[in-house]
Amino acid sequence: MNLLQRLGLREPETLEINWRNATEVYRSRKKSSLEKAEERSEELRGETQRILEELEDALEEVQEYEDSDGLNIVEDTAESFYKSRKRLLEDTSISEDPDEHHSELESFLEEFNDVSRKEGEVMKRVERSSGNLSDLLEELMSQRDEVRKFADSETALDRLKAVKQVQGELETLDSDIQKLEERLEELDIDSEQDKLENLEERLESLRGSEEAKRLEKLEEQIQQVKERRDRERASVTREASRLERGLKKIVYAVENGEKDLEGDIQRLRDIRDGKILSLDEIQPELGEAREIAEQSELLSDTETEKFVDACEALGGFQESLGEIEELEDDRERLKEEKKSMSIEEKIQKTEKEKHEKEEDIQEMEKEKEDIQTEIKELENARFELLGSIEQTMDAYLDAQVEIEADSR
Repeated sequence: MNLLQRLGLREPETLEINWRNATEVYRSRKKSSLEKAEERSEELRGETQRILEELEDALEEVQEYEDSDGLNIVEDTAESFYKSRKRLLEDTSISEDPDEHHSELESFLEEFNDVSRKEGEVMKRVERSSGNLSDLLEELMSQRDEVRKFADSETALDRLKAVKQVQGELETLDSDIQKLEERLEELDIDSEQDKLENLEERLESLRGSEEAKRLEKLEEQIQQVKERRDRERASVTREASRLERGLKKIVYAVENGEKDLEGDIQRLRDIRDGKILSLDEIQPELGEAREIAEQSELLSDTETEKFVDACEALGGFQESLGEIEELEDDRERLKEEKKSMSIEEKIQKTEKEKHEKEEDIQEMEKEKEDIQTEIKELENARFELLGSIEQTMDAYLDAQVEIEADSR
């Protein structure tokens, strides 16, 4: 014999239920209490409805009111009061829930009794001559207090509502979890990885093709031609820069009439200013400038020597310029040939697709991680709710309630 038996107490009944049937189980085991509570709740609703209907009839008397003094303002105010309260009655419905029933009466009375000073005076005149509006409002206030008393004292319906609430929360959680799990199934990352591998293989194949090798060779040739062209340009420009100091003095002397020049002075100015590559011919003017430098004292001996050396170095200017132009032509030709090759476009397109696919996979993995975290949080909340409904039913049914394990 255990302790409870020795004390003459009955062991609590063990009751295993599925949380989805919690409301039905509670209704079944508390049938008598619920029926009494629901019957009383329905009586109160019926009584409230009766008072509201009588209140509506009393309002009709307000509409038909004719002032004994024939004051139109009084009759107009009464008409306005009637219309607004008539709409209020039409918009009012009575809930089966006692707490909501009380709240609805509270709101109705507050709005119905919200009158201006003028309306208050007019309604006093109306009440003195006819109707029982005030008596009905007092009766409705008493009814409100009665409903409040019932709602505060009744536990059977409150407990049923508590069970429904937790059950509803569990249903919502299960629905949310199911939607998230369905989304996880839609995130077919393996399939996307296969597509990425296919793109990588295609890219590797394109890069290893004969056309790609030809493209690579063209790019090398283009770079080589560019470097040769740049070296030629730099060489001409470098030699021309050695003439700058001497040309400044020579151009100045010619411009001031100190020296004569048969050629175009502008050519010397352009060479002086580093614009030599834009010229097609420099020999006549450069030859005259050299003679001036050698036959006059405009330049020092050292300056003259440097000037003459630079002029000799630029002696093949026309040839260098022609080579530069040829290199330019070669480079443009190679670039056009490269442009005409479809392999480059294919490689670029495939690289773009590969990059986009990698970004898609990253986004999917991030979404998957977020969903898994959210599911875990919802599962924890669900576990707590299962414990809550078990404790709630345990207390309400005076039994050792155990919620069946389920897989949703």
